[in-house]
Amino acid sequence: MKRKFNVFVFIFLFFQLIGFSQELELNDKIKIIRDNFKMVNDNWMNYEKTKIDVMESAEGGEITYYSKNNLIVKISEMHYGETGKAQIDSYYINEKLSFVFVQNFRYNAHIMWTEEREEDGIVYPAFDPNKTKVFEDRFYFYENEMIRWINSDKDFVDKELEEFKEEEENRLKRGKELIEKIKNQ
Repeated sequence: MKRKFNVFVFIFLFFQLIGFSQELELNDKIKIIRDNFKMVNDNWMNYEKTKIDVMESAEGGEITYYSKNNLIVKISEMHYGETGKAQIDSYYINEKLSFVFVQNFRYNAHIMWTEEREEDGIVYPAFDPNKTKVFEDRFYFYENEMIRWINSDKDFVDKELEEFKEEEENRLKRGKELIEKIKNQ
């Protein structure tokens, strides 16, 4: 009986160690991504900076990319709209997507509404930049796989959800499209 118990304890501990080592592996990947993020942002003045105007939104936008020795390390997209804007910063390691930081800014009113107005008994506020709401999402990638998503509520999104898989596919596709767009200009 004691022998069976020892075998059970050994198996239990063995599987705990396997799970623990996988968690360390994830944490190591996250550390690599964060270290790259910090390095790129700390050394942005050492990179070649190029800006491209784009018309991918109602009010236009721009793409700014940072490179060194023809290797892209960061692409910043800014898309402007009448009721908000989006800033998307994509970081690369060896031109593979490693991190995407998305900020969606939602204005309280249309940007052209400079004063409060009333129509059909409804009062519409004037645009006030201090009332802008910001929603942030963070996407972590390692070797072309999304390993973590922290949503705008600061929650970890479950990897098994269809939404996670769709975001992974869309973000990887967009990351590759941006690299190709820049390389082919």
